Amino acid sequence: MAEQIVRYAPHDDPGDICKNPLCFRFDVQFDTATIKVTGIDLFDPDSPDKNETWLAMIPPFTPAAQRDALKALKRTATDGIYDFDCIDEECECKLAKKWSNWSEWGEVEISGGFSLPAPAPPPPRVRYRANGTVSVRSRMKIGTCYRTAF
Repeated sequence: MAEQIVRYAPHDDPGDICKNPLCFRFDVQFDTATIKVTGIDLFDPDSPDKNETWLAMIPPFTPAAQRDALKALKRTATDGIYDFDCIDEECECKLAKKWSNWSEWGEVEISGGFSLPAPAPPPPRVRYRANGTVSVRSRMKIGTCYRTAF
């Protein structure tokens, strides 16, 4: 049996595959109704140890702190589409047309910042970091990186 050779018309030829051949597009959805605040940290700019500039606050939290922490985590849990493009600059990503199926819902940890007016300025505002969990799911398209410059 003769070997079959497939040739592309010049406009169909995607080019050479790049050294780092894969690229991805992720679609991420958060279920913000499942957000739970697990902790609140206070930023201490005067800490002598620069590795300990965030200090954990001890629960229970005031209703206002709980509300602001929840708002910060909701801002962080934003649905979106994220591209992980080709590593090589001279390459272009050609994504598949179809999305994969949605993953199962899973729980992930998230953090979000917020600030409140300082009780005794300076500083004018006190910075906090809310920590929590949220349910998330995702789907993806995988692509191939093709060289556009030779």
